[in-house]
Amino acid sequence: MGSYPEAGSNPGGNDCLVKRRLAAPYPSDSSEALEQSQILCADEARVADSRSNPRIGEYYLSNLTNPPMCHVMSPIVRSVTFRFDASFEPSWHPRLPEFACVANSVSLIMPYAEPYIARSVRQALPLLGEDLREEAKAYIGQEMQHQAQHRKFNDLVVGQSPRLSRVERAMAWTFRHLETHRSLSFNLAFAPGFETLAYTGARWTEKQLGHLFDDADPVASSLFLWHLAEEVEHKNVAYDVFHAASGKKLSYLTGMLSSTLMLIFFTWWSTWILLFDQRQLLRPAAHWHLFLWSFGFAFDLFPALFVSIMPSHHPSDLADPTWFRLWLECYDPKSRSIPLWNGSQPVCEPARPCLVE
Repeated sequence: MGSYPEAGSNPGGNDCLVKRRLAAPYPSDSSEALEQSQILCADEARVADSRSNPRIGEYYLSNLTNPPMCHVMSPIVRSVTFRFDASFEPSWHPRLPEFACVANSVSLIMPYAEPYIARSVRQALPLLGEDLREEAKAYIGQEMQHQAQHRKFNDLVVGQSPRLSRVERAMAWTFRHLETHRSLSFNLAFAPGFETLAYTGARWTEKQLGHLFDDADPVASSLFLWHLAEEVEHKNVAYDVFHAASGKKLSYLTGMLSSTLMLIFFTWWSTWILLFDQRQLLRPAAHWHLFLWSFGFAFDLFPALFVSIMPSHHPSDLADPTWFRLWLECYDPKSRSIPLWNGSQPVCEPARPCLVE
């Protein structure tokens, strides 16, 4: 595991921040805590409560609601393309193959859910103010970038597990039916529910980055981490678009519930197929890990869903996981590249770049 350089150094050649690793837990009530939070935040941070992540020494904002926050990030469309060698194996995590099964199952949903969400938001653009309209356009651009990269990745996965094509047909029919048979208000409400799950996934993942991605294929790992990082970045947009264009409480509740149940169902279905095809279905350790991950994710998800339906809620109230933002700071717009995950390495430490077209 690499050591973190001193804050202010720039080992990757990009104008991005570097986190300082501390030997002791983060002292949340001292002047040093304020100094370190300013290093982590990038913009006049006012972080009051943090705690150490014991797995890899990252610092995770622990308040669920109403923390002092950094300024809200606006979405930026990053045209990153992930290339996989001909020898790439869809079981891309030899130490935790069951995690690869779950991640691949989530990936399968993206080429169907994200274009549906993007088309719904595009229909609402004439109803939005100028500033929100520009953010919504960037949000659409990010979502379409995500689904395009996942579609190429999914072709490799389905190529080795052809029975997944049945799940893909079911998802294609489901999202086509929603788009053509449900109101624009419902379709817009589906997006905040989807984003709540994605944002919760980012918070849950950041707490155990090393455990989940060390020893895994760096390109596949970076694909999922890039996607999660941009979900954190645009966490407000779908919510703001819905409330600007509709704001109907019943639509919001039904959209939130539908997106949650639908995404859990399709992930579960695909995961069982992949576990069977990769001969992991009868391995006790796989089921134990799936149980622990499901319980941990639910422990984060249900409070987030509950908070999300409160009248005073806004996604900007939620404390962002810090690692993703710092990683996105390493994006180089000139070469359109971002460092690949390489075993809990420091943000911005030189790594094989993720080349783009």
